[in-house]
Amino acid sequence: KTPVTLLRFIELSPRLIELLFLIHGDGHYKSKLFFVNKSPELHKFVLKEFENIFRLPQSAWKSRILLSDLSQNNYAKEYWKSSLDLKYSQFYNTSKSTLNTDSKGNLRIIIDKTLFSLIFRFVFDKIKIRMNKETALHALNGLLCAEGGAQIGKIGLHKITLSFSQQEKELFKEVLSKAGILNLCKEEQNSRFVIQGWTNLYSFFKILLSSGIIHFRFHSERRNKAIKGFLEHSFTKTMMKYLTSINKNNLSTLEEMSKLLKIRKDSILDTLRKEQYNNFVKIEGRGVNRNPFTISITKEGKEFLELISYLENFD
Repeated sequence: KTPVTLLRFIELSPRLIELLFLIHGDGHYKSKLFFVNKSPELHKFVLKEFENIFRLPQSAWKSRILLSDLSQNNYAKEYWKSSLDLKYSQFYNTSKSTLNTDSKGNLRIIIDKTLFSLIFRFVFDKIKIRMNKETALHALNGLLCAEGGAQIGKIGLHKITLSFSQQEKELFKEVLSKAGILNLCKEEQNSRFVIQGWTNLYSFFKILLSSGIIHFRFHSERRNKAIKGFLEHSFTKTMMKYLTSINKNNLSTLEEMSKLLKIRKDSILDTLRKEQYNNFVKIEGRGVNRNPFTISITKEGKEFLELISYLENFD
């Protein structure tokens, strides 16, 4: 028997919440506790945080590779051993996967102690009962790293998705609702929540970033894809072109903007009068010599520029 030492008190921290909801999304905890994914980045996060939060050393974990082509077994084992600094003794026999995996396969890391699944359920239930907006945002981030996605379309970021099973749907819905994001979502094929359309995507980023949360925090591929897709969205680029110019000049006449951007006055006016720009710019004046059109940036416009600057400089 291996002795297990537990902390008497566990701090309710953002990382604990994200860890538990990540495992809820891509793991199992009803009998033995395990987590399965193809991303070494997420596995490293799970191993590190279980050691930091629960004082469970990495050596306590076992692992099993799930591989569709068993002839790649040796390559897959060396890949995961090196990526996660595991020992050969921590590997069970590789299992043939019914899913089509790449040559590295998927890795399942396991705690073969029923006690830890009991602890996990106890802590997870406490978090669900006490959920508020702050904890829901961190819970959402854990779920996004497990079950989320960022899809790119012809004009940039097309949608953010969160897949769910029928057993998970109500919990995911509660998390989205308490995070203040459910109103941005629609259901697609009764299998995923979808945030689509530039205005909704902007609101999604703004809600998370205003709470100090970077989306897909522990999944760099999805995070970078979402950031790049939003920054390169055609509407984001158009907004940046106009708002940066207006912000630099503080208050611009239509004549000044036309000269600066080398765009016809009527074209600028037609663009900025569209509904999408209402919250970001303010147009005053009558367009006559003594009372020309003046265009200024709103508080929302300044916040948009700050959000874009943060995303552009995020490392």
